[in-house]
Amino acid sequence: MNRYFNVLEYIKNLTLELNCQIAIKDFVGFIEKDPDVAQLLNPYYIHKSSFCMFIKLNREMWKRCQDTSKLLHKKCETSDGYFVGTCYCGCSEMVIPVKYNGKVIAAIGIYGFELNDKRAVHRIAKAEKKYGIDKDRALRLYAKSVKDGNLDVNKILMRCGILVDFFRMYYKALIIAGTVSPHTVYSTDTNRAYILSNTIEFIRLNYTNDIRMADIAAFCQCSESYISHIFKKSMNQNINQFINQVRIDKAKQLIAETSCSFLEISGRCGFSDPNYFSSVFKMHTGLSPSMYKKNIKTEKVQI
Repeated sequence: MNRYFNVLEYIKNLTLELNCQIAIKDFVGFIEKDPDVAQLLNPYYIHKSSFCMFIKLNREMWKRCQDTSKLLHKKCETSDGYFVGTCYCGCSEMVIPVKYNGKVIAAIGIYGFELNDKRAVHRIAKAEKKYGIDKDRALRLYAKSVKDGNLDVNKILMRCGILVDFFRMYYKALIIAGTVSPHTVYSTDTNRAYILSNTIEFIRLNYTNDIRMADIAAFCQCSESYISHIFKKSMNQNINQFINQVRIDKAKQLIAETSCSFLEISGRCGFSDPNYFSSVFKMHTGLSPSMYKKNIKTEKVQI
């Protein structure tokens, strides 16, 4: 088991408790220095709401998102504590800087709440005019991606303070071990982590479709070979294997929770050939779909 598994469980429980999402911004690239930490925290490197992922489909807005990260770093450097802001397209975020000896090394972002609905509508309309995004779809996704209710700032600061302390101690441990230098920014690592996170979330959102490498590369605005390389290195599997894993996980859920036929399940999980679906399912679970369903009823397998 990953020795940092408890950190991941803490973050998962925290998102449920706060009824918001958490994003972790690594400004110096230190998280990627330990594969165990990098693998666990990768899902939290980006804003992965359906609204944010849709916005980043636009090439210009992808660039704006990256530019916003630079502005966020500067704001963290001048801030004495937490602050709340809204991005160029209406996504609000509470940001807690993580500093070590006065230097900003990371930030914890709390997002998925509604701060100013009118401002968000205005900025989405502005993005439609300037970048040609589909305003109606953006508004629908925005409404689905935010929760109503006021932020309990004191509660967030107290609970996220544990994460802040973890990152400080982790960074200090890397310095003591000689893994990182306190005066170095590992920009290659931060860029690789950002691309990997977006690749994974793109797959999770589009697994029902015929996903091609060209689609992923176009979304992440980099070459297919680069994505293949970093994915294989970081995930210890290729992209097609991961896509099938996501699809089979969903199929297992549908088998357990619905009365859908295997033909319908294969289609809903992105498999155009039901025979291929059965083959991949057995390869991942050791059981055919029908045997898996039978074993669920007799409680011989865990969902």
